[in-house]
Amino acid sequence: MQTLEELIGVCDDVRLIGSSLGGYYAMYLAQKYQLKVCLINPAMHSSKTLSRMLGQAPNFYDGSHFEWKTSHLEMLEKYECTMTEQSNVLLMVQKGDEVLDYKEAVEKLPDAKQIVEEGGDHSFVGI
Repeated sequence: MQTLEELIGVCDDVRLIGSSLGGYYAMYLAQKYQLKVCLINPAMHSSKTLSRMLGQAPNFYDGSHFEWKTSHLEMLEKYECTMTEQSNVLLMVQKGDEVLDYKEAVEKLPDAKQIVEEGGDHSFVGI
């Protein structure tokens, strides 16, 4: 997060895009710096969602493993935010997301521009 905040500080006309946990971080940064943001199947309550993953988890890119700890969940809680300015938000969700409940994002961002698609999955099929 520190690196992202440093980049925002030195770049002009920053816009953010984030998916899943990246959407959670992008939402926090967009709120803090009043930036335009596109959220794709975003995790709205990451510490709650990822509490199911405590313990060893696989890295799908290289086959290694890492450990989700309670301290990681506590760190995520400090980035939970309420988007007060939703006119700068584009929310893209698919109802077939097998990881997250799309309704949480739709309900939390009622004033954002929304694209809600039938079917799909967490990777946002057809993006």
